[in-house]
Amino acid sequence: MPYKGIAPALSDLLAGQVEMAFETMVGTLPYVQTGKLRALALAGPERNPLLPDVPTTVESGLSPRYRRPTGAAWWRPPAPPSPVIERLNRTINDILRTPALGAALEKLNARPQIGSPDDFAAFMTAERRKWTGIVAAAGITAD
Repeated sequence: MPYKGIAPALSDLLAGQVEMAFETMVGTLPYVQTGKLRALALAGPERNPLLPDVPTTVESGLSPRYRRPTGAAWWRPPAPPSPVIERLNRTINDILRTPALGAALEKLNARPQIGSPDDFAAFMTAERRKWTGIVAAAGITAD
């Protein structure tokens, strides 16, 4: 069942309305740590030190192509002036390098990816290509 965000998905999961969800560790970790949820697998390339007993999806028998990096990105309206994008990118990268944010992210085993808009566009293109192939191979269609 599709949800409009992690809050309604977690609400239904915790209430027993759904049996399973695929969500970010940032949103679910507190519930796993308190025993309200059980982590089945992580879609990253390696086990997470915060949940060392939880296998990766590959270790659980899924295809090595079934890895899903999680994260957040800054989005913008189409085609603002280039100097604005350059300044925003520089400012965001500077913030990501601050020790306070680094310490907060480390507690969640999150790693900031510092880069350019072109780096992110290349990543998104590769992800779209990968997931389009997986969806086609599985015969998944939108209802």
